[in-house]
Amino acid sequence: MIVLMILLSFSSVQTKLANLITSRINDKYDTSILVEKVDLSSLKEVKLKNILIKDHHQDTLIFVTSLNASILNIRNIIKGNLNFGDIEIENGKFLMKTYKGEESNNLTTFVQKFNNEDKTTSKPFQFTSSSIALNEVKFILFDENKKDTPIVFYNHISAFFDNFIIDDTNVSAFIHDLKTIENHKINIVNFKSN
Repeated sequence: MIVLMILLSFSSVQTKLANLITSRINDKYDTSILVEKVDLSSLKEVKLKNILIKDHHQDTLIFVTSLNASILNIRNIIKGNLNFGDIEIENGKFLMKTYKGEESNNLTTFVQKFNNEDKTTSKPFQFTSSSIALNEVKFILFDENKKDTPIVFYNHISAFFDNFIIDDTNVSAFIHDLKTIENHKINIVNFKSN
């Protein structure tokens, strides 16, 4: 047991373990999630570097340079209950796209992959966080059924999302202190919303 604890203290071992877990998730749910580096400096916090989530067309859905998350209960996370405390995201890109001829956007398609075919025995996909802090994130929205170029994009997003919940395809949060620059060079400062 002591040898296992010593081995798990090395970042390279943690990264290999995370890659094994993401590989199993990718195989089970037909997803493409890659994590370059993992640091579990404590059982209460995980640090991830260079996270890439690809959509069903193998284009970037989400890329994050740095993500730190407080873990409320490691056993629940292993069981698939994605309930986190505070999450910090630095330098990210989120490309939400509806492809030509498709009705659902790539995020909805991604989330639906985690919903079990047998609705009577499984709960819908859920993810919660008490607080998410964003810093230097870019959001781009495409709908190729309407036009080939982005409908809207936001650069340099910094914000706080309290009580963040994804429940199946529904997303809710209390947003505050949002700052960004919209694609028409409009500066948004100190935006709040429920």
